[in-house]
Amino acid sequence: MLKGYHSCTGIWRIWPDRDGYVDLSRDIQPLLYGRDPILISHDEIAWWYMDEPERKKDKRYETCNIRIPGIVALDAINPYNKKYRMIDGSHRMAKMLLETKIRESLFYVITKEELYERVRDYD
Repeated sequence: MLKGYHSCTGIWRIWPDRDGYVDLSRDIQPLLYGRDPILISHDEIAWWYMDEPERKKDKRYETCNIRIPGIVALDAINPYNKKYRMIDGSHRMAKMLLETKIRESLFYVITKEELYERVRDYD
């Protein structure tokens, strides 16, 4: 079961004039039923702190399981102009980068439209 939120703020905004978020359990998890994860090169994915992975070293980093597939959105806006935008899994990405030689892994893929339709405004 997914927990938490995907933040769409600052340079990670979906809409240029407002911040937002996506609730992973309510908005994203139902999209994953019936989908199989696919193998994707990490070089194709933009994720928070990808240039500073050490900043992800916290309790979640220590306890994350790198065998669990992440979630990405295909062709979604991201500040690195990568093919995929990470929705869930940045701690796992940092751990793989810093502690292993793994440079591709399994990810569930959603469309940018599926992501954009689910961005909520902060109240």
